[in-house]
Amino acid sequence: MLLGIAALYKDSLFLGNLVDFFALPEQQRKGGTRPFPDKLRKGISSTPAPAGFVLNGVSFTLPVGECVALVGQNGADKTTLVLTRL
Repeated sequence: MLLGIAALYKDSLFLGNLVDFFALPEQQRKGGTRPFPDKLRKGISSTPAPAGFVLNGVSFTLPVGECVALVGQNGADKTTLVLTRL
């Protein structure tokens, strides 16, 4: 019975947080000032980073219309590359 009461309390806390989250006001995010190209023709290319950066000398091209997989070990910053839009 105590476990059931504890579960109800935990669930009510979760639902309270969820309701509070949905009650937050909507925020508009503004994008950059560079125009987005009408149609991507070549793909996305990176340029090598200047000396002193972690990705020094790394460059790649993501061709248009191709399926690309980013593969590496855990902790190899795959997600960082995606989130920083490199």
